[in-house]
Amino acid sequence: MGVAAPSTLRLTGQRLQTTADLTPGQEVLAEITGNIAVANDGNPSFTTVKLLLASSQIAGPVAAVNSSAGSFALTNIWSLFTKANPAVTQLEVQTGTQITFVDLTPADASAISTSSKVAVKGPLFNTIGSVGQPTLSALQVAGR
Repeated sequence: MGVAAPSTLRLTGQRLQTTADLTPGQEVLAEITGNIAVANDGNPSFTTVKLLLASSQIAGPVAAVNSSAGSFALTNIWSLFTKANPAVTQLEVQTGTQITFVDLTPADASAISTSSKVAVKGPLFNTIGSVGQPTLSALQVAGR
């Protein structure tokens, strides 16, 4: 199912400019220039002139809801996050007015409660240094 991206996202002040802005779980599109090499740790190494942050899709149970801030926390997330260094055990998900709610009753943020199981889609930002966990700016929240 495709989701139309709003012209503006609720999360402000985030960037994707250097490798320090990358975090496990991000989906990126890279325009690679030159050859791809494999580093000693087995990871690919390449040079890019463009790096586009695409929407990530992540599922998990809701650990906490902050309705006044329009956000909730996902926990028990995939091992891609929990095996990272440092380990990420929780994600902050920010919602806004341009979000699509699917398979939730009612079809809005009030349907999200602690222990709800949801899948979220949106750009994921490395906010570990400022917030303590990555932050996803949700375009879609689906009940599971």
